[in-house]
Amino acid sequence: MNYMDKALADKCREDNNDSDKCRARFHQPGSVHGERNELDASERRNCKALDRLIRADNPSITKSSFYEKCPPKMSKMFMTVDKGEDFHFYLQNPPEVLAKDAKRTLDTLPLYSDKGGSNPAKKVDAIGRPIFNPELASRDFRWKGSDLNYEDSCGFYCVPRDGSVQLASAAQNGGQRRESQRKSRRKSQQKSRRAKHSQRADRN
Repeated sequence: MNYMDKALADKCREDNNDSDKCRARFHQPGSVHGERNELDASERRNCKALDRLIRADNPSITKSSFYEKCPPKMSKMFMTVDKGEDFHFYLQNPPEVLAKDAKRTLDTLPLYSDKGGSNPAKKVDAIGRPIFNPELASRDFRWKGSDLNYEDSCGFYCVPRDGSVQLASAAQNGGQRRESQRKSRRKSQQKSRRAKHSQRADRN
């Protein structure tokens, strides 16, 4: 989650004149076993469907909890959904060593990080607080101008650290389609609000 190939990112920006046309390549739940476009339908963007897709892609993924420790070579992950809109993952990072001597090691709590699309990974929630427990963290990004609020908690998982994933360009996956659908809904909602406001003004 925290890794980005700088050379590929720079080439992408160079090829697209540093514009927002630069698109990274993302894994989509369901890609590995042939259901890449399963989440194109908004009614399937829910915890139950995502749970099935990620476990079908990698059967070694297991359900966990905030307090459980994952087996060796596995990391803790938290999944959340803005139902009918989008899904989001949080990854638990190992503690960072602050100081160490012969007697003891002082380190941080194992915080979680999240990564929105091709943006850099961060260890703070929607309102800038460190993410100790993503289930309790702020996941409402609407105040930033987004229409995403990841209200539904799908739970914690233990996921393997090694292994490859199947990727697809944004033109092939549902990312751009979902964003287009969200923009269309926003325009429709804004138009509806303007019409209601106009009607109230006429009555007054």
